[in-house]
Amino acid sequence: MARDEKRRGGTRQLVSAALLLTVALFFLPVLIIRGEPIYRRADEPSLPGGESTLPNSMSQSSGPVGARDRGQTVRLLTREGEVLEMTMAEYLWGVVAAEMPASFEEEALKAQACAARTYTVIHGNSTKHPQADICGDSTCCQAYIQRSAAEARWGLDAREYGEKIDRAVAGTDGLGILYDGKPIQALFFSSAAGRTVDAVEVWGNPVAYLKSVDSPEGEEVPNYRTQVVLGAEEVKSLTLNAYPGADLSGDPATWFGEASRNEGGGVISIPLGGVTLTGEGRMLYQYVRSALGLIATGEDKLSQAQQLLLGTLVIGASDTVTGLFLTPYLESFHREHPGIRLKIVSGRSAKVLGLLRSGAVDIAFASSPAETGLTAWPCFSTHTAFVAGSGYGCDFDHVHTLQEIAAFPLILLERKASSRVFLEQYFAKGGITLTPEIELSSRQLLVSLAAIGLGVAGVTLEFVKEALDAGEIRQLKTDFDVPARSVDMCTLQDVTPTAAAAAFMEMVRSGRR
Repeated sequence: MARDEKRRGGTRQLVSAALLLTVALFFLPVLIIRGEPIYRRADEPSLPGGESTLPNSMSQSSGPVGARDRGQTVRLLTREGEVLEMTMAEYLWGVVAAEMPASFEEEALKAQACAARTYTVIHGNSTKHPQADICGDSTCCQAYIQRSAAEARWGLDAREYGEKIDRAVAGTDGLGILYDGKPIQALFFSSAAGRTVDAVEVWGNPVAYLKSVDSPEGEEVPNYRTQVVLGAEEVKSLTLNAYPGADLSGDPATWFGEASRNEGGGVISIPLGGVTLTGEGRMLYQYVRSALGLIATGEDKLSQAQQLLLGTLVIGASDTVTGLFLTPYLESFHREHPGIRLKIVSGRSAKVLGLLRSGAVDIAFASSPAETGLTAWPCFSTHTAFVAGSGYGCDFDHVHTLQEIAAFPLILLERKASSRVFLEQYFAKGGITLTPEIELSSRQLLVSLAAIGLGVAGVTLEFVKEALDAGEIRQLKTDFDVPARSVDMCTLQDVTPTAAAAAFMEMVRSGRR
C-alpha cells in the first residue's frame, strides 16, 4: 500500500501518518540571535540591563575577531574512543559542517554556530563524559566531522564550503543564544510544515522561548518530502503487536480515519482500526521503528547466514596482535569463506573498544578490558619484561629491584598505550614514578633502540621472542613479576553477532587455524 506524499487531508497519509506522528511534533521554533556573548573577556563590559552570562571556567583571551572562540579549549570524545583537544573555533567548524549542509545560506550557518556554541558551553561541565567536555555522537551530544573528512566529501567545493563555515564561526565569535541573559537549551531541527510547534505540545511543559511561529519553507529544503511504503500485511502485523485491540479486518483503505492536527500541522491523534492513537504517536512510532529495524537487521543477517556466501566481517586489533596472533586465523577463515569480506581496523585497545561500542567493528581484540557491557574471551596472556642490547653495560646475571630498573634510561611505549599505563600503575604501588628517556608509538622500535644500546626497554615478552632468540636483545632478571595481562576477544554483550562474526569467534576459541 503506497502513499502519495503530494496529497493532502485525511487520505494523504494512510500508512505513514502514524509513522510520522512524532516527527512533526519535534519541530521547535527558530530562535533569534541577539548578538550577546555567551562568555566574555575580563575587560569586556557587562551585558545591557545587567543580564548574567554562564559562568566560564575555561581560559580566556583578548584580541581580534575570533579571539573568544580561539581562547576556549574543548576536549572532544570521538566516536572512535579518542579524546582530542582543540579550540572552540576548531570544534564549532566540525559541528557546523556535520550538522548543516555547507550549501545553506551563510546566515543559517551562523545560526547553527550559535546554537552549537550555546549547547557546548551549557553541557561542557556535565559528568556525562568524565574524560571529555563533549562527544561527537549526535545521539548523545552533537555531530562532529574532522575538516579533512568534510573537505574530502565536498570535493571541488571544499575550499568554498570550508571558508564559508570559517566565516560563519568567526562572524559569531563567542556569541550564544540567550533568554533573560542566560543561555538557552539550543534545540534545533531541519524543517517544519509551515509552522513550528510550541514546546508544551512536545513535552507537556511550557518553555518561554520555545513558542510556535510561522516557518515558511518547502521544496527548497533538502528531504522536505519523504515517503515510506509498507504493505498492508506489514502495517497490520506491526499495529497489532502494539495495539492488539485494533480491528484491521476490513479494507486497508478504511483503517485510518481523519487526523487531528496541532497548530504546526503535526498529527495529535488519528483513529486506526477503532483505536485512537494519541500521546504524539510515540508508542506506535517506537514499535514501528524498532520492528522495521529488526526486520532490516534480520534480513541482513539471514543473507549472511546463507552458508556464509557473502557479508563483511570487521575486526579491530593492534598491528602486533594482528601480526603475531590473528594472521593464521584470518588466513583459514578466508580460505573457508572466500565470499566474506574481511576488514581489519588497526588501533590500540582504547580505540578498538570505542569502535566496538559505536558499532564500527564486529569484534575487538583488546588487553584486559575492564568495561561493562562486553563479552570477553581470553585469547592469550602477556607478560612484561625488561630487555637491553646484548652489549649494553649492565649485569644480566644480577637480579634487579624495582628501583634499579627505574634508574636505567628507560625506553617505553607512549603514555596512551594501555600496557604503559598498566606498568606505571604497578611501579606506583611501590612508590616509584617511571620517567622514560624515550617514548615510542611502535613496539618494534622498542626492540630496535634497545638493541643498539640506547637503554632498557619495557616490552611484552610474547611479542619479542624472535629478537630474544636471535640474540639481538637480552632479558634482565628481576626480583619482581609484573602481573600478567590478557588479550581478549570482545563483542557487545547484548548484540547478537553476525554469522560471519560467530564463525570467526568459534574458530579462535577452538584454536582451529
